[in-house]
Amino acid sequence: MYKSRLLRISSSQRSNPNNVDTNHFTVKFDNLGSLQKVHSVVVKHVSFTNTFYNINQYNNILVVDNDEEKEITVPVGNYSIRDLLNYINPQMPNNNNVFSYDLITNKLTISASSSHPLEIKGTGTINKVLGFPEDGTDVLIVDTQAPYQVQLQGVQHVYLQSVVLGNGNNLLEGNENQEESIFAMIPCDVPFGAIKHYESVHDTLDVINYHSSSGINTQTIDIRVLDNKKRLLDTSCHEVNIVLKVFFE
Repeated sequence: MYKSRLLRISSSQRSNPNNVDTNHFTVKFDNLGSLQKVHSVVVKHVSFTNTFYNINQYNNILVVDNDEEKEITVPVGNYSIRDLLNYINPQMPNNNNVFSYDLITNKLTISASSSHPLEIKGTGTINKVLGFPEDGTDVLIVDTQAPYQVQLQGVQHVYLQSVVLGNGNNLLEGNENQEESIFAMIPCDVPFGAIKHYESVHDTLDVINYHSSSGINTQTIDIRVLDNKKRLLDTSCHEVNIVLKVFFE
């Protein structure tokens, strides 16, 4: 029968405090026997501040082509749809208010004058539906294929990754032969700027087991805070806290 204890991992106690980033950090614990032969781990608690911008370095470029290609770079930040339109429209060629927001339908609309038709580029073009030619002259081309599409709803889930903890079974992504597997997925369902508190109450469902007869050594644990594409999230140096329940010999 294994013994158990709670282990708090906090970015405020990271081994290199000179590194201001809290989206990737390492915590080192004292030389305790209970941490040297850990056979199972359960993520009991996670807390972080939702500082994750919906317009970030991955999706803030809109390409407009009107004879000469033009890029509209949206400053990184947290935008409502109206905020985004107010920034984009004045920069469109000839100051065309191409995009607008329909208060009745709660949808984004696209408009263009008859003398200046509109063409949507990219995968899944809707030109045929709109009645615009695939190839034409005097066409304003809006290419919304930024490196990653804009998602104004923001980050929906936060993923936690660790080399030390990622070598077990029952992982969200990866398997026991892959390092840096995702060991927790936390819903990010609080408003921007609010603190998310996650608590697990299902030890038997959420347990991660390690098959090595000697267990794993958790005296040093690395943590990375990621989005669903495994990119580091901007935590704006806010504190990240994790509580593990570890089972040891």
